[in-house]
Amino acid sequence: MLNVEVGGRRLTSATRSEPNPLPDKTCNAQDGIGPVCGGRGGQPDAGRVLVAPRPTSRGVGADRDKLAHVKKTSIEWTDFTWNPVTGCDRISAGCDHRYALTMARRLRAMGMPQYQNDGDPRTSGPGFGVTMHPEALDAPKTWHGHRMVFVNSMSDLFHAKVTAAFIHDLIEVIRETPQHTHQVLTKRAARARKLSANIDWPANLWLGVSIEDMKVAQHG
Repeated sequence: MLNVEVGGRRLTSATRSEPNPLPDKTCNAQDGIGPVCGGRGGQPDAGRVLVAPRPTSRGVGADRDKLAHVKKTSIEWTDFTWNPVTGCDRISAGCDHRYALTMARRLRAMGMPQYQNDGDPRTSGPGFGVTMHPEALDAPKTWHGHRMVFVNSMSDLFHAKVTAAFIHDLIEVIRETPQHTHQVLTKRAARARKLSANIDWPANLWLGVSIEDMKVAQHG
C-alpha cells in the first residue's frame, strides 16, 4: 500500500503490476479547467467534452436509479456504484484489461443510452468516451438509510475532460448527503492535488489513488 497527501488529506493507494505510463492527452486546457474543457456552467467543446442529454422521464424508485447510473454491486468493499461520469482513457499499464472498458462495449451494443459515446481507439474504446451526466448528480439525495457507494466505477472523476465545475457540483452532493459514504478512486492524483486548493473535502468522502508500483507513484 502507498499513501499520497492531497490538500492535507491522505490518499491510500492500491499497488498492482508493471508500469507503462502513457500521456493523458484528453484535454488541451490546463488541468481540464477552461473553455476548451467546457463544463456544467459553460459551453463544452463538442469535439472533446461530452455532456449527455437529460432523460425524457425522471423515473421513480429503481427506474430513477437506473436513469442515474446507480447499481447494486458485488464488489466486496462497497454496496452500490454511482456513475455521474462514464468513460475514461488509458494512461498506464494499470489500465490494461480494465473491466469497465469491456462492460462499456457490451452496454453500447445493448443500446444503453449512457454508453453511446465512443472513446479514442488508441486509449479508450466503443461506448467509453468520457461523458458527464448532470441528470445523475442528485441521485444520492433520494436514497434512504446508509449506503457505501463507489463513485464513478466506470470512469475517473479527475480525468481532464471532467470539468472542475462538475467535480465541485458532485462533491457538494456528497457533502449534502452525510448519511452515505462515498468512495472515489483515481489514477490522476496530480489533478486531484491541483484542484484540492479549491475543494473543501467532505468527511464522508473516501479518496483513494490506484498505483501500479513505486515508479508510477513517483510520477504522481
